[in-house]
Amino acid sequence: MTPRLKLTQHDTNQPQRKQLDQFIGGGNVAYCSLSGTCHIAVTGTEEPDELPPNFNEPLHKQYLRRFLSLFPRPGLKFPNGLTRGFDSLIYVPSTVDGRIRVYELLPSNLLHHIDTVYINMPLDNVSPDANGDLWVAGFPDGVAAAKGFAEVGGNVPASIFRVRKTVDAGPEGVRSVDYRVEKMLEDREGTMIGGATTVRHDSKTGRLFVGGKSTVLLSKSRVW
Repeated sequence: MTPRLKLTQHDTNQPQRKQLDQFIGGGNVAYCSLSGTCHIAVTGTEEPDELPPNFNEPLHKQYLRRFLSLFPRPGLKFPNGLTRGFDSLIYVPSTVDGRIRVYELLPSNLLHHIDTVYINMPLDNVSPDANGDLWVAGFPDGVAAAKGFAEVGGNVPASIFRVRKTVDAGPEGVRSVDYRVEKMLEDREGTMIGGATTVRHDSKTGRLFVGGKSTVLLSKSRVW
């Protein structure tokens, strides 16, 4: 067995908020040791660290980070289906604000936020492939998705995204890290991959394995 990270999507101190979390957010990521003890690793409301002199990110992201630091930290927004990438970073998608938050695991077993990937639609589980790309399922129409999930046999519009991390060498050896988001499949009618919540990519064959409420799909051809 190995230590693991798990999601707590609801605020256990305020059970009356449980039904609202999917709209206003909430939740945290907990770290569980081999002994079974757990502690909160991140809630999203932590104070951001000071930027080091040669912070390794594009200049526009540094300006954006400094601007956002002037506002209260909103916390996690219904985190859902996290994964650990082959780069050892932790990727936490959100079902509320359509972002994937990127964290590094510190020696203290706390998570430190280092980046955010913006997809701009409700997201579910994220998974890496052998190439290091991330694959994540999303819901292009949140209202239709909520209605479809509530109905037996309801149609749930779904999208599938690939997130490719790019690292460019800059002057004086400083590296620039960015994320390229590509929509690979979309079913706005919810009839083919409707209700898709999980997607895995076989990089050797190019096939996608998609599962969800009403979907079990193996694609027979490459998606690009």
